Amino acid sequence: MALFPEGTRVGRFGDGPLKPGAAWLAVRAGVPLVAVAVTGTDRVLGLDNKFRRGRVKVIVGPTLYHQGSGREAVNDLMNRWRDWIASVV
Repeated sequence: MALFPEGTRVGRFGDGPLKPGAAWLAVRAGVPLVAVAVTGTDRVLGLDNKFRRGRVKVIVGPTLYHQGSGREAVNDLMNRWRDWIASVV
Protein backbone atom coordinates (compact mmCIF):
# COMPACT_ATOMS: atom_id res chain seq x y z
CA MET A 1 0.00 0.00 0.00
CA ALA A 2 1.31 3.48 -0.77
CA LEU A 3 0.30 6.59 1.13
CA PHE A 4 1.52 10.12 0.50
CA PRO A 5 2.86 11.84 3.64
CA GLU A 6 0.50 14.77 3.08
CA GLY A 7 -2.47 12.46 2.48
CA THR A 8 -2.89 13.76 -1.09
CA ARG A 9 -0.81 14.77 -4.11
CA VAL A 10 1.04 18.07 -3.79
CA GLY A 11 3.27 20.02 -6.13
CA ARG A 12 6.37 19.56 -3.97
CA PHE A 13 7.20 17.85 -0.70
CA GLY A 14 6.46 20.17 2.16
CA ASP A 15 3.67 22.05 0.36
CA GLY A 16 1.12 20.51 2.69
CA PRO A 17 1.14 19.46 6.33
CA LEU A 18 2.22 15.89 7.00
CA LYS A 19 -0.38 13.46 8.23
CA PRO A 20 0.35 10.43 10.39
CA GLY A 21 -1.77 7.94 8.40
CA ALA A 22 1.02 5.74 7.01
CA ALA A 23 2.98 5.76 10.26
CA TRP A 24 -0.17 5.03 12.26
CA LEU A 25 -1.06 2.15 9.95
CA ALA A 26 2.45 0.67 10.19
CA VAL A 27 2.46 0.88 13.99
CA ARG A 28 -1.08 -0.46 14.27
CA ALA A 29 -0.35 -3.39 11.91
CA GLY A 30 3.04 -4.09 13.52
CA VAL A 31 4.91 -3.78 10.23
CA PRO A 32 7.80 -1.56 9.11
CA LEU A 33 7.37 1.46 6.87
CA VAL A 34 9.42 1.49 3.66
CA ALA A 35 10.36 5.05 2.78
CA VAL A 36 9.94 5.93 -0.90
CA ALA A 37 10.36 9.30 -2.59
CA VAL A 38 9.05 10.07 -6.07
CA THR A 39 10.49 13.19 -7.70
CA GLY A 40 9.80 14.83 -11.03
CA THR A 41 6.09 14.13 -11.15
CA ASP A 42 5.40 17.86 -10.96
CA ARG A 43 7.03 18.23 -14.39
CA VAL A 44 5.50 15.12 -15.98
CA LEU A 45 2.00 15.18 -14.57
CA GLY A 46 1.22 18.48 -12.98
CA LEU A 47 -1.68 19.15 -10.69
CA ASP A 48 -3.61 20.12 -13.85
CA ASN A 49 -3.32 16.44 -14.98
CA LYS A 50 -1.77 17.25 -18.37
CA PHE A 51 1.01 14.88 -19.46
CA ARG A 52 4.41 16.33 -20.34
CA ARG A 53 7.80 14.86 -21.17
CA GLY A 54 10.24 14.58 -18.32
CA ARG A 55 11.99 12.28 -15.91
CA VAL A 56 10.44 10.70 -12.87
CA LYS A 57 12.78 9.32 -10.25
CA VAL A 58 11.73 6.76 -7.64
CA ILE A 59 14.08 6.46 -4.67
CA VAL A 60 13.54 3.53 -2.33
CA GLY A 61 14.92 4.36 1.05
CA PRO A 62 15.40 2.58 4.31
CA THR A 63 12.96 0.28 6.01
CA LEU A 64 11.86 2.16 9.11
CA TYR A 65 10.91 0.05 12.10
CA HIS A 66 8.79 1.49 14.85
CA GLN A 67 9.71 1.11 18.48
CA GLY A 68 6.97 0.79 21.03
CA SER A 69 3.35 1.56 20.38
CA GLY A 70 0.87 4.37 20.58
CA ARG A 71 1.14 8.05 19.69
CA GLU A 72 4.87 8.30 20.54
CA ALA A 73 5.77 5.46 18.17
CA VAL A 74 3.64 7.02 15.40
CA ASN A 75 5.23 10.46 15.87
CA ASP A 76 8.76 9.02 15.97
CA LEU A 77 8.18 6.98 12.81
CA MET A 78 6.59 9.92 11.00
CA ASN A 79 9.49 12.23 11.96
CA ARG A 80 12.13 9.77 10.75
CA TRP A 81 10.19 9.28 7.49
CA ARG A 82 9.88 13.06 7.00
CA ASP A 83 13.59 13.61 7.71
CA TRP A 84 14.60 10.97 5.15
CA ILE A 85 12.32 12.35 2.45
CA ALA A 86 13.55 15.90 3.10
CA SER A 87 17.14 14.71 2.71
CA VAL A 88 16.59 13.23 -0.77
CA VAL A 89 14.22 15.67 -2.48
